[in-house]
Amino acid sequence: NYARLQTCPTTHPEYCFLAAELCGFSSFFAIGRPIEDHFPADPDAARCGLDPELAGVKKPDLLGNTSGVLVLSTRALEAFAAAKLRLGVHDVCAFTLLDHDGKVHSRDYRFVSPHGGVDVAHHDSEFRRYKKSQKIYGCKRWVIDSDKLADKPDLFRSEQVLQHYFVSERLIKVVEEAGLTNFEFNVVRHASGAVPRAGR
Repeated sequence: NYARLQTCPTTHPEYCFLAAELCGFSSFFAIGRPIEDHFPADPDAARCGLDPELAGVKKPDLLGNTSGVLVLSTRALEAFAAAKLRLGVHDVCAFTLLDHDGKVHSRDYRFVSPHGGVDVAHHDSEFRRYKKSQKIYGCKRWVIDSDKLADKPDLFRSEQVLQHYFVSERLIKVVEEAGLTNFEFNVVRHASGAVPRAGR
């Protein structure tokens, strides 16, 4: 089974929280566009600050933000690699995190950006749509189609809402066993994708 991984965890106000600018690359990271060829190779050339409205300075393994972007510590990535988790095709981009005074706070974080999205939505999922265009912009209630999960990686984005990430039980177990901090998971109902026939 899979759970939804929150990129905006709310449980630990003492932890760092990333400002929204994302080094000017938020449009790439938020929707999974390949970015490796565009992002600076030197982490000192890509600098991101902490949210000025939040006072937390403690360094977690998952760095929260409101941009729907996955930001992990090198410790987390090393734990995932040691467990041989399958993360699919993705970019990993190093940057320098600045504190509230504009000084270097950490060079230990990476943007982790899976390319594109995967359709695992069951027809009972309740999406939020714009009234005029009916274009999806969010999801009120996820239901995962169990029939679509074969051979899926341990981490991926939803095709319908690219800022929503899903993770496997294997990945959750690695997080727990490695003691990785600031990871927040939401349980998601799973169901078969078969549409009930009329009269049943």
